[in-house]
Amino acid sequence: GNRMQKDFHNKALDLTTRCKLDKKVQHIQGDILEYDVSKLAANGEGFDSIVSWLVFLHIEDKKSLFDKCFQMLTNKGDSSSSGKLYIDDYFLKETMTKEQVQSLEKNVYCTELPSREEYIDTLDKCGFENIIFEDRTDCWTKFT
Repeated sequence: GNRMQKDFHNKALDLTTRCKLDKKVQHIQGDILEYDVSKLAANGEGFDSIVSWLVFLHIEDKKSLFDKCFQMLTNKGDSSSSGKLYIDDYFLKETMTKEQVQSLEKNVYCTELPSREEYIDTLDKCGFENIIFEDRTDCWTKFT
């Protein structure tokens, strides 16, 4: 299941405050699929950007996820001023063994891993444009 890591959220809040960005950056902890976008639309509000570092991989329903993100980024009353979505996540590069799939589910809590093409296609179908997909495997491999 999806883990809501309050300790990471609190560290992000603290860092944002120490950098004096707390008036400009809003952190939200919770299930994005349950976020009420209608409140944004009613007030002509939305987000300038959404950033996910190793979070979206835990959400199986990517279509609903990216639909929600698109709504959150374009609800300012002006659909031409949509924001940016940055995702740093795992993606399927090649067929995995049964053991790899089990390890991913058990250790990373990831049950659905889309390919590069599936990510791009889903983002496109949800209305995103100018999609740039950068394979950062080498960066992460050095880190892990």
